[in-house]
Amino acid sequence: MVRIDIDKARFPHICPVCGGSAKRRSRIMVAPREGPVRTYKGARLSGPGTRSMLVYVCDEHYQPDDERERGKCLCAATTGILISLLLVEVIFASGDLSLGRPVSIGLPLVIVLLGVSMILAILIFRPSELEMYVKIIGFDLGITCVWLRLRNPEYRDVFMEENLMHAELVNWIRRGI
Repeated sequence: MVRIDIDKARFPHICPVCGGSAKRRSRIMVAPREGPVRTYKGARLSGPGTRSMLVYVCDEHYQPDDERERGKCLCAATTGILISLLLVEVIFASGDLSLGRPVSIGLPLVIVLLGVSMILAILIFRPSELEMYVKIIGFDLGITCVWLRLRNPEYRDVFMEENLMHAELVNWIRRGI
């Protein structure tokens, strides 16, 4: 694990996923949860908003931010609409059952579509490959420093060489990370 000042971090020009040469930069959002954030010492703080880090990646692992955000927005809207339709269909189905009529095909159809939408939401909202290789573990007080887990050891070594004055290896934390 590496602790580094967010504003002074310089990422090497190699891809953290495959280790190849990198020319494009992809954004990793550093966004603490809403409300007070608990740090590793248990102190409470209300930090500034979202910040971002630009990480160099190769062409194969580059994914534009707007494409990913558009997919998340579309998935959230679709799921919300289907949950509303499910509520309406449950009301109609309960009315049909109370009158002794069979339930319309709409209820099972909406349930299936909502299930598909939920599966797609799991796939769309999971971390990208870049976010799995450069994982944000936590923050220091004031959210000036970020704790990163760099999965690729060669990338971590090059990262430490480029940030000698601003990064430090943290090896005293060993909680299921």
